[in-house]
Amino acid sequence: IEGFLLHETDRIRDEDDPDIVTRFELERRGGSIGVVRPMSEDVTLSLSLQFLDGAVTFINEDGEALPPEDIPELTDNEWVNRGLIDGASNSMTARLQYDTRDFTLDPSQGSVLSFQTTMIGQVLGGDYDAFKYEAEARQFIPLTHAPEDISSLSPTQYRGQHVLAFRLFYGTSSGDLPLIERFKIGGQNSVRGTSETARAGDQAILFNAEYRFPLGGNLGGCIFFDAGTAASPGDSLDFGSLVSTVGLGVRYRVSFFGIAPLRLDYGYDFDEGEGQIVFGFGHLF
Repeated sequence: IEGFLLHETDRIRDEDDPDIVTRFELERRGGSIGVVRPMSEDVTLSLSLQFLDGAVTFINEDGEALPPEDIPELTDNEWVNRGLIDGASNSMTARLQYDTRDFTLDPSQGSVLSFQTTMIGQVLGGDYDAFKYEAEARQFIPLTHAPEDISSLSPTQYRGQHVLAFRLFYGTSSGDLPLIERFKIGGQNSVRGTSETARAGDQAILFNAEYRFPLGGNLGGCIFFDAGTAASPGDSLDFGSLVSTVGLGVRYRVSFFGIAPLRLDYGYDFDEGEGQIVFGFGHLF
């Protein structure tokens, strides 16, 4: 059982001109409860219930809180026009996962395949009816020889592994998916070096590739490529609107945190012609 209260600043981008953004303050309150059942050594099935109430306050370029109808760039926005802004978004999620990674937080070999579906429903006491479908594949390929049982390696030997890592994610939805449940592409958790929510919508696709290598001791390095996009409600995915970055990163493993490393990445955005530095805990995927 887990409860949460989140305050964050988010953005809606104009569909015709991505450089035009409207900021909004989002407050989300809720809680979740879930169970995980192993189906076999590598397969798990999880079920969870989430109760979420979101409140959105739009802010114009002068920092003033205004209703959506008083902000010109939101006139033709699908979320605004269809009344999908805020309210209760209660949901039930079922997730099936096949996982053969050697270490969950810092894998050097193995793969993950997962599929999950989420029902967002008024039958659960919410304000919307929608379904989300998400599929993800991750693959980790060691470039240096390691024994079958990698747990036999010492920490120094394990950190000496060179690894290629890939992730492909696709998400789509049906029904009236609210703004607070939309797929978001951009920022430190998807396309590093781009602005948060560079693309957002009710469909999304994301690809990440990394080459991870040792730098000595507790320090490791990474070269990466990220790309993704999302489709606004009513539109199809447009691969001509992909945002993509390349970058370099370092990983530092602190014994206190176990095997998961601290992460610092610099990503260069091809579209914007500039880059950003992002921090995180653990690998991106």
